Amino acid sequence: MLVLGTAITSPTASSSEAFSTFAIQYFLDNKKDLHIGSFDLDIIPVIASEYFSPEVISWISGYRSYRRTITDTMGFPVLVSFTTGEVHCYQKTPFIGGLHYRLLRKWAAENIGSQNKTLDLKP
Repeated sequence: MLVLGTAITSPTASSSEAFSTFAIQYFLDNKKDLHIGSFDLDIIPVIASEYFSPEVISWISGYRSYRRTITDTMGFPVLVSFTTGEVHCYQKTPFIGGLHYRLLRKWAAENIGSQNKTLDLKP
């Protein structure tokens, strides 16, 4: 699991999608230099802001990354509020990969959304 974050003052669906695409592509383009493999790779673009408009929350609620095979890379963007610690991400559980989505949501809620915890990125 790889995490890349940014803070955006007034995020839009467009700017959130652009950052998510950038983060995923950055890791894919640099995985050799970063000494990471590509087997079952989850990339978590994190966007932090004080406020997320309904447009942005609607975008993240509908964002589903498809993994065609077990070795595919998957992007799982997460929004987190500076002020409340509230986390927004894709909430549906697809039949294929359902357990994986539940684990990603749980990880995001426990590690990104908590205001009283330092994010520990060690494996």
